[in-house]
Amino acid sequence: MSKQCSGSVWRRYNCYRCSLAGVLEHDGGWWCSEHHPPTVQARKDAREAEKQAALAAIHSARRLVERDQSLKEMALEWMRREKSAVVKEWEEEL
Repeated sequence: MSKQCSGSVWRRYNCYRCSLAGVLEHDGGWWCSEHHPPTVQARKDAREAEKQAALAAIHSARRLVERDQSLKEMALEWMRREKSAVVKEWEEEL
């Protein structure tokens, strides 16, 4: 006789016991491969790692954009200063 899974399933606003056979034992209970607590935790950890990697990529891209914008502003300011210096030189020559 096989054991029934100790996991719970939500259907139509009600909680039911999982109808699958328990194939893995953990802490005295039998679990199907979907509800086995270490497996569930591993899936959660994998999803969290994926989210963190995506957030890190977004933050990195934002930092690059901000750096690019500040470099553009610095370049424009430098060009304005150089332009004014060039204009002053031309005015002195005339």
